Amino acid sequence: MFVRVFDLHRNTYFKSEVYAIINSGWYEKQLVVVPSDSGNHLKFVDCLDKSDPKHPKVLINRIIPDSHNGNLEWIHQRSDNVDKQLDDFAELLDKNTRFFDYYGYSWVYDNKPLLLELLKGGEVSTKGYEHQMRALNAYRLKGWHYVETQQDVDYIFEQTGGFHDSVIKELNYISGAYVKV
Repeated sequence: MFVRVFDLHRNTYFKSEVYAIINSGWYEKQLVVVPSDSGNHLKFVDCLDKSDPKHPKVLINRIIPDSHNGNLEWIHQRSDNVDKQLDDFAELLDKNTRFFDYYGYSWVYDNKPLLLELLKGGEVSTKGYEHQMRALNAYRLKGWHYVETQQDVDYIFEQTGGFHDSVIKELNYISGAYVKV
């Protein structure tokens, strides 16, 4: 699935494909590619900003929901309790790291050094994993113009005459994210 992620440190959004989802609810994290001037890296991102526990904010919104539901490439591993680590990792992780549920690509789960580094809060360069990762551009519709940068905005305004004498006939927005309080 493709998502829009709010980066708390840079106070901006970026988009990514999700390569794994661990845990659920309050503990849910998603493995995304975080863009960086020094090179992109894989990192687990909390789905909720928990700085205000009474009013948590959603940090990850779905863009294209081709999620793990029905995705034959994804695997699912689950322990029988939220306080119990997955068996393959029980002796490798400290008790403070929650890892009781995994949905994602098998190439991530099967690479224990990679997954351990990510579970401990680390960031791992995407170099060396490109052949296993899908490119976001592969899912773009041919003939469509995507508005993502200021140059894209300038282009569409140039092509439409700044939307002079225009009417927006229809607008759809799908978030797919919510938090119960």
